[in-house]
Amino acid sequence: MRWKKDLWPEWEIENSIGSGAYGVVYRIKRQDIGGIYYSALKVISIPQSNSEIERLRNANMSDNQIKKYFSDIVGEISKEVAFMEKFKGFTNIVSYEDHKIVSHADGLHWDVLIRMELLTPLTRHLETHTMDENGVCRLGRDICNALTLCEKEKIIHRDIKPGNIFISDYGDFKLGDFSLAKYVDIRSGGSSAHGTYSYMAPEVYKEIGYDSTIDIYSLGLILYRLMNRGRGPFQPLPPTPLSLEVSEAANQMRLKTETLPRPVDASAMMVGIIQKACAYAPEKRYRNSLELKEALERCMSLQPALNVAGHVSKLVKKAVDVFSGNEVADGRINEHDHMTNHAEEEKNNGSSAGQSGNGKKKTMKDFFTTAGDL
Repeated sequence: MRWKKDLWPEWEIENSIGSGAYGVVYRIKRQDIGGIYYSALKVISIPQSNSEIERLRNANMSDNQIKKYFSDIVGEISKEVAFMEKFKGFTNIVSYEDHKIVSHADGLHWDVLIRMELLTPLTRHLETHTMDENGVCRLGRDICNALTLCEKEKIIHRDIKPGNIFISDYGDFKLGDFSLAKYVDIRSGGSSAHGTYSYMAPEVYKEIGYDSTIDIYSLGLILYRLMNRGRGPFQPLPPTPLSLEVSEAANQMRLKTETLPRPVDASAMMVGIIQKACAYAPEKRYRNSLELKEALERCMSLQPALNVAGHVSKLVKKAVDVFSGNEVADGRINEHDHMTNHAEEEKNNGSSAGQSGNGKKKTMKDFFTTAGDL
């Protein structure tokens, strides 16, 4: 494709910065008297290889039928351009700058070129940055802003995942890649299965009717992973490595589980938000992205109190350990030798220190809440 010479002669490609289901994204630049300017260029080639044409010919399709087949695909992809142009300038959606749609001479091949603002993918950002709960809430809030606009336009994104979330130099999180988005009649619901398996809502996986709450579910799973050390529901925590078999089993469990287990680094309030967003039944989720945004903002407003509560909880645990002379290992209280006699005396008197009425030995979990739950 001779895009530089024929289409945008002032721009040149620096390097590839990503790829997706339909195409490749490049970092491009141009220079004039004012300085050097950068953008991102998404190049979508239809078909991606000649083997796709051969497959259709083997299915006894004529060249005219194949031309229409690929032309329809280009028409669907061009909707991404329409969405981005309509949302241009909106803070939390990747900003569109320009585009070209080029048909090759044979009528079988197409190139769709979309020029947009240059941003850092969330996946790359997380390689060098950590996010606390407040930062995770901010990400969720920003993407909810984008989804609220989509809902107003009756658009379901259908592929919310870390690879489609970006961050600007100013710290704003933005939603991009509307290749799978489509206009829908909210009353009838969408019906075709699209999206990324690891972030797919159960009803999409089952290929039954769905609505915009599938985007809320997918966003909830992103928040889950960010509060669970990068791991999804039912996956082992680091440093245990993941295998394809383990990941597949975890996804299958997630797709049939009513309530997901709590992410380990989330406060009780954040756990509730994530579990509601990821509820198995659509009617139990937040009704729309505005409701989820409001819940995240409440959690953000309480972060100072949650942080203090978590710190106090740790200090209290440490103080009890020091002043009681107890050693704590794996969350269980082990008495020193000089405490044994005292415990034995109380046992002879009909009671036992550190035991409940049924004789079961208590652990630290019986005495204290986890950090952030106070």
